[in-house]
Amino acid sequence: NTRLFRSLLSVRGFMKKSFWKSKDLDMELWARSCLIYADQLIVDGKNKAAVKKYRQMYKSSLPVHLRAAALRGLIQCEPQQL
Repeated sequence: NTRLFRSLLSVRGFMKKSFWKSKDLDMELWARSCLIYADQLIVDGKNKAAVKKYRQMYKSSLPVHLRAAALRGLIQCEPQQL
């Protein structure tokens, strides 16, 4: 499953606004999968990689509840920034 998440995250253009308008992919499911992947990066001690993914999601045009989850992840990774 980790390979699948890495593949999804490595494809260019996933964070562009036009991507989220696509009817071919369930954005909610995909975004939640990205959050799970980033959470696992933290568990694996890869905070830099997790921060990058959370920032991408937070700065995107995702719905507010998903951006809030990305912000939670950023705070978890970088509590010293508060």
